[in-house]
Amino acid sequence: DYSQYADRVDYEDLKERLLPEIQKLKREYQEQSMNSPFISNIVKGHYLSLKKKSFSSNDTNLYAKYIHNIIHLIKWKRAVYKNKIVNKLTIIGQAVQPTFALFRILGNDHWPRHSETQSIDNLKKILDEEHKFEDCAKIFVVNRIIDGLREAELINCLKENNVKYYSIPFKLNDYASCEYDYAAFGGREFFTSDNFKKLSTPRQIAAAIFVCRRKIAYAMHVNGARNASIKWGNEIADWTFPWDGSCALNQASFKAIQESCRKMPKLPLRIVPMARMLSNDTDIEEFEPSATTEEPQILISRNCTDCFDENWPYGFRDKTEFLQRAGVPGPWHYWPRYPWLPSHNASDNIDGQFDYVNGYAIRLASGQNRLDETVKNTPRFRARNAAILSTIKSLEVSLSREVPEFLELADRPDYIE
Repeated sequence: DYSQYADRVDYEDLKERLLPEIQKLKREYQEQSMNSPFISNIVKGHYLSLKKKSFSSNDTNLYAKYIHNIIHLIKWKRAVYKNKIVNKLTIIGQAVQPTFALFRILGNDHWPRHSETQSIDNLKKILDEEHKFEDCAKIFVVNRIIDGLREAELINCLKENNVKYYSIPFKLNDYASCEYDYAAFGGREFFTSDNFKKLSTPRQIAAAIFVCRRKIAYAMHVNGARNASIKWGNEIADWTFPWDGSCALNQASFKAIQESCRKMPKLPLRIVPMARMLSNDTDIEEFEPSATTEEPQILISRNCTDCFDENWPYGFRDKTEFLQRAGVPGPWHYWPRYPWLPSHNASDNIDGQFDYVNGYAIRLASGQNRLDETVKNTPRFRARNAAILSTIKSLEVSLSREVPEFLELADRPDYIE
């Protein structure tokens, strides 16, 4: 109960006030068998940090992180256990197993974040190694591949393996109709102003990506393809996986998902922790991750009325906006709030309405080992941002258009390195 804290607090005292509450949450976690490594790590991390560290008034952001996560943990816990009580009545005598549609969205390979053959390499690995799952249709989405030869290679591979797929084509004329969106910046002149020049390079690039969001939303059609997958999935199954193209599942993790959906069918979301495979030399079934700390994947019920917000372009919180709206604990709740960003609106339909699965998705190797192996996310983010702006620049050149200076930003060596 944070109402006991005054508006102006003694930060040294706050440590002593927060620590017992973290300890209480830790005990409740253990007593109620909330089996989630993701949540366990958050609770344990807060507990150890508050126990060991001495804080000062300079640590305001650190306290904000703790409070954000504690509040979302409590909301999640309340929703889960409320639904468990409701579903005890619902599932008595229920013999029908849930059905699933597992979509993988195959997009463009964005160098330098990905190797130039990432999509086809990972597709072949999934088709060769991933098991069949009970009551689960596997479907792929060939999503606006810019290079016609690469698109044909993916489609031929799917046809040869007799796999169902949908194709969302890339049409240059349609891309050409997408305009830069300067509205949030007061006009194009902002990008040549002193105010823009005063921003750090990462913030300049964040602004550049956002002003290109309509172009990115077409060319790197990630949330549009996720929403299309949900629509198609709802026609044939109770649950849809609108997953990225390089995600795979092993049999044990699928069974954990299946069991969670059977026990609590009224909860509209499942959060699936994710682990990164550093090399594709390991078989999908044999892979044993040391940690499941990657941005999680989402499983969505046919009864869920929310979808992904297509105003958020690829590379700019496209999935985490949904996680934040659902109240899923994680760092996305305290990422920088740039003044030009749309607002995040919590949704009563899904806020806290999810369960963590005691399994994991596997993010197959990107082909860029140096980036996959790094502990920090920053190099991966920067390589992805460079790839996004480079792709838009290339498309603008192909249309014989003037290239704005802000598209050159990601080529700066000091940023990429």
